[in-house]
Amino acid sequence: MNKRQISEATYKTLQTKYAKYGSWALWQQPTTAKGLRKAECGIDSFTPQLASATFRQAHLTNAGIVVALNWAGRGPYGDTAWVNFHDTRSTSQDYKVAQMLVGTPFEGSYMTDAIKNFPETNGATALKTIKQPENAAQLATNAAMLQNEIDLIQPQYLIIFGHAAEDLVNFMQARQLLQLNQTQCVEIDHYAASLSYETMAANAERLRQLPLV
Repeated sequence: MNKRQISEATYKTLQTKYAKYGSWALWQQPTTAKGLRKAECGIDSFTPQLASATFRQAHLTNAGIVVALNWAGRGPYGDTAWVNFHDTRSTSQDYKVAQMLVGTPFEGSYMTDAIKNFPETNGATALKTIKQPENAAQLATNAAMLQNEIDLIQPQYLIIFGHAAEDLVNFMQARQLLQLNQTQCVEIDHYAASLSYETMAANAERLRQLPLV
């Protein structure tokens, strides 16, 4: 039995409220020595399996929540469930997410953005914008959504992609918009950066070494 499984009530709530924003760290196993090809990184192959409670209990984990900054430049959110972090376009860098999470204790974790409904390719711009005083309401709304996701899952770790997302999580905490309690933050390289396979492997190994209770 997966002792860190996502409860059925938690999964159903996430599906109802956040499926168009979030996803699960599930990918096909690598087919080459250097990992997944971009075309293999979609969520489609797992959609039928996610409909099964037995599959969810075996493969989804609350060990961590994987957090990126924002939706980036793919246009507005659609209605398709769980597609975030599974972009199969030739220009996508999402395959690097799989490279760093497959084979770690955080494979099967819930994944989300700290800023939802904010399509912006430049992370520095997204971070600067959301921190402006005139966007305080939007910041509070996004912090409340992230807080709800954390409260539902109660992860041991937030696995944070990149300095900008880490900065925003710290900013939310400093303004008492986000309470992590016992959840620990671990920042790893952002998947949109120019990363060698060796660097991605080092990130994966770091995640494998994190102690779990």
